[in-house]
Amino acid sequence: MSWNGIFAALAVSLILSAGIAGAQEQPATQAPAVL
Repeated sequence: MSWNGIFAALAVSLILSAGIAGAQEQPATQAPAVL
């Protein structure tokens, strides 16, 4: 795996973890449609 792939995977995981954490802090009615 190239470094670009590793960095991309890390970026995606960070974005997903941040999105999940943000969604858990909000009421279900305001959850993003992506989830």
